[in-house]
Amino acid sequence: PDVLTRFLHRHMGNSILDQRSVVKLLLELADAREADLAVAALGCLRQQRLQVNTWVASATLKACRKTSAWAGALQVLRGLADDRVEMDLVTYNGTISVCEKGGQWVLALALLREMAGTSVERDTITYNAVASACANCGEWCQVLQL
Repeated sequence: PDVLTRFLHRHMGNSILDQRSVVKLLLELADAREADLAVAALGCLRQQRLQVNTWVASATLKACRKTSAWAGALQVLRGLADDRVEMDLVTYNGTISVCEKGGQWVLALALLREMAGTSVERDTITYNAVASACANCGEWCQVLQL
């Protein structure tokens, strides 16, 4: 983490680590397909007590989606509660999409069920991602039960 913190400061020069510049950096890491580094950067930001919001989380999830890093995406989603950021449709759908790409149909279904117990409304994107995750793994019976 200390090495990554130094990297963040060096990469951003003398810029203040504000949310806008952090999102920009995380999107650059996503474009470079550096999901592990993006998740680690998010951890450093939390240690630095920089407020994490849905924009920061979404940028990190984008990096995870590009490399099918479902474990990192789940870490991002679960960390939002610690950050006191409400999980919303964008963060749930982003995480489910990563699970879809990573072949984690059971986890995608679990997240869909978890959403049912929250105030977050599921939408077409949610159902399509879960259905695709199940179908890609040959779990057609699960798709029919959605």
